[in-house]
Amino acid sequence: MSFKGQILRAGEKDVFIAANQSVKVLAKSIWEMGIKSTKEDFVYASLKMKEGQIESHLLLERERNLKFFPERLERKVHQSEDGLEVELYSPVFVRSVILEVPGESVEFSDNFFDLVPGVKKRVRLTCSSEKEGIISDRLNIT
Repeated sequence: MSFKGQILRAGEKDVFIAANQSVKVLAKSIWEMGIKSTKEDFVYASLKMKEGQIESHLLLERERNLKFFPERLERKVHQSEDGLEVELYSPVFVRSVILEVPGESVEFSDNFFDLVPGVKKRVRLTCSSEKEGIISDRLNIT
């Protein structure tokens, strides 16, 4: 996938892996995966299971050599059962997203991550119910 969100190669594969085992399920060079530039592309993979989904990505160069694009973040704040939920989305790769609420005691399900283009990221915020409006207004995303 490119930092601009272009899918270079996609595929699906059914796998069975026994408990406490490690199995190689794909072995391809980056060029076979459609990577054109190690400075503008990266490897993204997701594993879908009954319990949910695990996602991972691999940057192919040192960060100082990568060609990122201007951030374009969309955010939505929703009420959830145990507090608030923030949904983030970007059409381009966003490196090192940090969530914080200055001066407030808030627990995040995740507060430091990379945002993959086209993939929505949901983060739960746990706080006292009387502070939810304040938290929603003061939420910093950098």
